[in-house]
Amino acid sequence: MRIQQVACKNFKSFSDLVVDLDTYNILIGTNAAGKTNFIRILRFFRDIARHGIGNAISMQGGAEFIRNASFPKDTPTELGVIFENNLGVLSGVRDTEGRRHTLTFSEIEYRFSLLIRDDAYEIVSDTLRLACSCSPESDADSRGDGELLIIRKDDGVVYDLRTPEGVTIEISDIIPPYLQDNTPRPGTLLIENPLLVPLPGFQRFFSDIAIYDFDPRSPRKAIPLTGRSDLEEDGSNLALVLRTILADPIKKRRLANLMHDLLPFIQDIDIRRFMDSSVYFTITERYGNDLTLPSSVISDGTINVINLIVALYFEEKPFIIIEEPEKNIHPYLIAKVVSMVADAASGKQILITTHNPGIVRYADVEDILLISRDKDGFSQVVRPALREEVRTFLKNEVGIEELYIQNLLGL
Repeated sequence: MRIQQVACKNFKSFSDLVVDLDTYNILIGTNAAGKTNFIRILRFFRDIARHGIGNAISMQGGAEFIRNASFPKDTPTELGVIFENNLGVLSGVRDTEGRRHTLTFSEIEYRFSLLIRDDAYEIVSDTLRLACSCSPESDADSRGDGELLIIRKDDGVVYDLRTPEGVTIEISDIIPPYLQDNTPRPGTLLIENPLLVPLPGFQRFFSDIAIYDFDPRSPRKAIPLTGRSDLEEDGSNLALVLRTILADPIKKRRLANLMHDLLPFIQDIDIRRFMDSSVYFTITERYGNDLTLPSSVISDGTINVINLIVALYFEEKPFIIIEEPEKNIHPYLIAKVVSMVADAASGKQILITTHNPGIVRYADVEDILLISRDKDGFSQVVRPALREEVRTFLKNEVGIEELYIQNLLGL
């Protein structure tokens, strides 16, 4: 499953935003342009799936910090995403005349809007659309477009199957009656009620979105053995995650190969345990007579690189967001970091944010998203590669990083 598009209205610094995403996305922009607010759109979806809409609003700073302060208070806040994926096939679906059809689902669009006043919110709309094609089994080459709409109401959920002209399929042939009778919990969205959505993995995709902003100081400390097995947002439980990786010979070999490419001076990495049931990691350098260094004395850049490798190659997440992956990393390694992220994007969707012109220099211009403020102060996102003026500069051998430094990408 891949997020094809993100949209919002009246959310934080955005007025009316629609952004198409690729598999690999590099979000660049000046300070206060809105990079963090863009990530907060995806964080908001994730927090709703994990903790519910009420807690998600609180985790954004409260209702007053969700909407844009420039809008009237009675303006709804809207958010939406479109997924692109082969969702599955329903075969042998009978229409009202007894003919059999095959429904092939290919796209999901999920949108909701909230009316936020003071510290309260009201759900204005909440809709899930599953686009599909419909073809009769007697003539598989004859296809028509259709869609399944799932609309949340206060008193229940409406399921509406729209099929090509001349084809009528009862909704009960798609959605079991016992599901149709369910009602959402008051004040909750469809994303919080997986039993109302006949789509395995819908809620889990959002809850599995990983957002990282690594702090190299946190992994230096010994941590208790009792902790999460997936990487924390700041990388603080790196020792626990490495412990799991190193216990698997195949993963251990892969980690060693990846580290050798970026950190060739490291000969080995290991986990040590204290008597009080806490662990920390160590590295052994090739040039130190096999001297073992504990995590407490390892450099910030080395820890950040290890965190990056673990997040990109060993975390089973469908969508990974990394804020400023180049932090504390020597400019010489920036090209390798960009290449590594692009390689990891072959197996998952990735978004990184950066100020660093070095990242921009080595990136493919097609992967770059530029965020900036318009004349009214609203954040906007564009693809510089689609601007003819930018392409003209590139044809004349003006580097993309030079355009970025001179603030000319938004021409």
